[in-house]
Amino acid sequence: MEAMRPVKVYSAADKVEAGMLMNLLEGNGIPSFKQGPGIGGFMEIKYGFSIYGQDIYVDEQDAERAMELIQEVMSNVEVPDENEEEAEEEDKAEIEYRKRHSRKQIIFIRILVALVGLDLFFVLLFNLMN
Repeated sequence: MEAMRPVKVYSAADKVEAGMLMNLLEGNGIPSFKQGPGIGGFMEIKYGFSIYGQDIYVDEQDAERAMELIQEVMSNVEVPDENEEEAEEEDKAEIEYRKRHSRKQIIFIRILVALVGLDLFFVLLFNLMN
């Protein structure tokens, strides 16, 4: 049996993503293993997670096919853009703000019109009495 010559084919964001991709590779007959880059392996042991993600390795002879499989799967994954979500929330907040303030403005205008109307009424009433 020939020794494995490991080649990094993908850097996963976390161990869950790495595990799913490794299952994909194993399902297609490609043995693989994962390893945390840098001190990521230590963080994984000590804290149970790593901010550095996980690198996925396969044998050199399987590397091209593994990259094709991973690329095919990852191209179908839709990652939500955090900026879009934030923009939508800001738009909703802006609309709500405008609704509240437009209601306040309408109420203020109605009160102002009522006061002006009362003022005119009393002026006319006073002039009629004299």
